Amino acid sequence: MVRKEIYVYLLAYNLLRGLMWSSGTTYHTPPLRLSLQGTRHHLNNFIPKLLVAISTKRLQIYRTLLKVIAHKTVPERPFAKMGCSL
Repeated sequence: MVRKEIYVYLLAYNLLRGLMWSSGTTYHTPPLRLSLQGTRHHLNNFIPKLLVAISTKRLQIYRTLLKVIAHKTVPERPFAKMGCSL
């Protein structure tokens, strides 16, 4: 069960990073400047809207989600360009 829980966390992490990548590339914002926790927060807020929307409206809501994520940038982090973390 612990292994399954770890896999779920990794899946959720990759989902959030994928949203950040899509948002950054769509709206010309460097994905490394986007907040993981901010993305999680926005996704949690948009999930109810996405669940009840009809298919044509769902794409519009998804694009709005990407736009909101892209406009919430964080300051440039030291060593981010090198792929290092402190």
